Amino acid sequence: MSRNDQSATGSVSVDVSAADQEFGRTTRGFFVGGAGDLAVTMKEGNNQTFAGVAAGTVLPIQATAALNTGTTATNVVALF
Repeated sequence: MSRNDQSATGSVSVDVSAADQEFGRTTRGFFVGGAGDLAVTMKEGNNQTFAGVAAGTVLPIQATAALNTGTTATNVVALF
């Protein structure tokens, strides 16, 4: 099976309301249930904020953490 044919193998609800969430592995993406900004640490180690993410969006990004500072989106789910 090629890398592009692989589907996500699991998900974890991410609560960044009180603290950053480090995953210990790289995500395949995030589902954003409630509109807002999503701040993450990308696989390469840089911090990135995705501004104005609409509710119901799936962001196909590789990240190692979701960050409290800069995140206003709610009901965020990390996909692995």
